[in-house]
Amino acid sequence: MINNKISFIGSGRITKIMLNALSKNNVSLKNIYVYDINKEELEKTKKAFSEINISTDIKTLFENDIIFISVHPPVIINILKEIKDFLKPESIIISLAPKINIDTISKELNFSKIIRTIPNASSIIGMGYNPIVYAKCIKDDDKKMIDEIFSIFGKHFEVEENKLEAYAILTAMGPTYFWFQLNEIESIVKNFGLNKEEIQEGIKNMLNGMITTLYDSNLKYEEVIDLIHSKPLLNDEQTIRNIFKTNLENIYSKIKP
Repeated sequence: MINNKISFIGSGRITKIMLNALSKNNVSLKNIYVYDINKEELEKTKKAFSEINISTDIKTLFENDIIFISVHPPVIINILKEIKDFLKPESIIISLAPKINIDTISKELNFSKIIRTIPNASSIIGMGYNPIVYAKCIKDDDKKMIDEIFSIFGKHFEVEENKLEAYAILTAMGPTYFWFQLNEIESIVKNFGLNKEEIQEGIKNMLNGMITTLYDSNLKYEEVIDLIHSKPLLNDEQTIRNIFKTNLENIYSKIKP
C-alpha cells in the first residue's frame, strides 16, 4: 500500500497521466499535493481528481516524502531556485523532464537525493515503459519505495543517464509517430465494410504479429519485408524515412544535455 505523501510541481499532462494511473489502481489521492502557478489549470486538475490537495504556494509542498518536478526543461532551473531552501533532507526529488541532468539539479539545489525518469503516455493504463536514473546516494530502501509506486505505471527499469534522452525519443514520444497513422487507417478501412470493433481488433493483432515477426523471427529485415508482395507506400517510403530522420534528429539535438 502506498502511504507516502507525494507532491507534483506542475499540473500538466504527465501529472494527470500519473494521477489517472494511481486513481485507477485504487490508490488514495488524499496524500497527494499539486502545485501550479496556473490557477485555471490547477482547478481543472482538482475537478478531475477531487481527493488531491492543490496550492499556488510552492512552500506548502515540502513536508512530503516524494516531490515530482513535472515541468518543461526551460523552467526547471527557476523552479529549482524557488524550492532549494525548503527541502527536507529525507525527501526525494524526481524530475520528469529531459535535458537537465542529475548533476545540474544537485548543484542548483545543493541536494543529492535525485531521480530522473521520462514516463510514457501508456502509463495512464499501467502499460508504460519507463526508464529511471538514480543518483548514487539513493539507497535500496528508497528504490523499493519508488518500485512500488512505479509498478503502477507499467514496466520501469534502471538506465545510464546518458541514455535517458534517447529513450525520450524512442518510448516517450514514440506513440506519436504511429497513433495518427493508425487512426487514419481506421478511418479509411471503415469505408471498406469493416466495423469499428473488427478494425481495432485487426490492428491490434496485426501490430502484435508484425512486431514479433520483425524482432523475434530470426529473419533479416530484407527477408521480413519480402514476406508481403504488395507495398502500397513503397514509392513514398524514402520520403517518410527522411521525415523521421530530420525531425527526430532535430528534437534530440534540443533535448540532449
